[in-house]
Amino acid sequence: EITMLRTALLAAAVAASVAHMDGDVVSLDRAIAERIASRAQTSEGRQQLLLQSQIYHTELVENAAQAKAEQEEQGEGFKIKFVPANSSVFVPHQSSTFKVIPNQAFVLGYADNTHLQGFQGRDVVQLGEYSMLAPFGAVTDCNSPDFNGIDGIVGFGMPAPAGPPAPPAGGGGGGGMGGMMGGMMGNAIGAKAPPPSLPLPLLFSLTSSKDLGPGDKMLKRRAFSFVSGETKGEIHLGGYDPAAIEGDMFMTPCISTHDYSVVAMSLKYGSTDLIKFKPSVAKGAQYVPAIMDSGTSCLVMPDSDLGGKLTVSPFSTWKSAVGNVDAPETQESFFLNIAGREFEIPYHIWYLSDTNQSCVQKAPPGFPGLLVGDVFFRRYLVLFDLERYPEEVVIGIGLHNPSYSLLGYYGDSKVIPKISADKVQTLNITNAPPGYTKHPAIATDRIPLYNQFQTQYFINVSVGTPRQNFTVIFDTGSSVFGIFSQCIADAPNYGSCSFGGYKG
Repeated sequence: EITMLRTALLAAAVAASVAHMDGDVVSLDRAIAERIASRAQTSEGRQQLLLQSQIYHTELVENAAQAKAEQEEQGEGFKIKFVPANSSVFVPHQSSTFKVIPNQAFVLGYADNTHLQGFQGRDVVQLGEYSMLAPFGAVTDCNSPDFNGIDGIVGFGMPAPAGPPAPPAGGGGGGGMGGMMGGMMGNAIGAKAPPPSLPLPLLFSLTSSKDLGPGDKMLKRRAFSFVSGETKGEIHLGGYDPAAIEGDMFMTPCISTHDYSVVAMSLKYGSTDLIKFKPSVAKGAQYVPAIMDSGTSCLVMPDSDLGGKLTVSPFSTWKSAVGNVDAPETQESFFLNIAGREFEIPYHIWYLSDTNQSCVQKAPPGFPGLLVGDVFFRRYLVLFDLERYPEEVVIGIGLHNPSYSLLGYYGDSKVIPKISADKVQTLNITNAPPGYTKHPAIATDRIPLYNQFQTQYFINVSVGTPRQNFTVIFDTGSSVFGIFSQCIADAPNYGSCSFGGYKG
């Protein structure tokens, strides 16, 4: 099945983060979600939500105009082996600006036995036209074939909550979101290792003036947007390019400080309601969280009644409507209602004709809502505005303009800088065989992403002085920033030295 492992990891991460979140934060997130859900059920309430969306957008436009003016002025168990020789590797001693971060391990553990281990460092990192001194994980040990031919990962998710204190000597370790998605330490690296702590996500480093040097260029607004095509995608840094969408940009608050969740009021397949709440559920609680995640391929929905909240399983209802999921007897669109606005996902988007399969999946047990993946990003540009994080995060959604051309990898954007990304399908590698033109441009950078076979995205980053260039996984569902690196004498070595260097 497509990305089921990733879905399970996200489910575990959500559950773990909820378990470790402060009670007041949980109550605040729930209050925001219930207020949106209540308003979205009445005509007057929907008008209020639309007005709020317009207020968000006006502020973003004004901020972008100012920014533009300023810019113009200036593993084990795998059937396929991981092959380190196929990756480019950071060589710390070749960079004059590299520094080791003392007493910080970089250790990620995943449910499929994948591990990434190493130390933490700080160096000049460049993404698009922006460069800042930034912390990152120097990954010296990797065992997963999912990283074959890749040099690391750059997550644009929100910062992960801090993990628990280090275990006592001889004990296990790890836990929380860090334990599920990154930071599972324990016996993997020995009891003397420092407690798990992930580096700050790169987006936060690029927008921080704390370590601003004379040659650095800081991103003015902590925001980005993402849009995908059949074979490639694009990141807009600082906001979004209005030319990339048709009509207005709908904006709504994020209802979590740990993932990009929005309020999903309903999900329909054609005219069939897939999410049916029981009459006993209060109006303000008639919603499910929907996580906007570029690293998920498909539309993922519950295959349960969510602990009695729903009358029937959404996935089972959809499965009954289509008959054979890989050769659907009906070819309807999905209609996802987010905070009172309905978004269509047509049949030709959610059905992958090249592989003759539906890109619709059931969520693992315990997952409380929807995962909205690549099938959504291929039709809509999604904005992630973290300017007021952690007090507020805003999600914007605009219909992808079909006449808008996604940037080629080395293309030039004269309106705003953007980054292209490569789009690559992963096979579940463990089992695999060998118009908003009246407004000024919002974003300040375009980054190409390449997307082959509709799954993972890859972008280019450079690290060090002089620059060392790397191709890394881009993921909105992760806060991890790690680059494959050689071991060095003045940094602790956790695990083996897969990429060479000083072995200690």
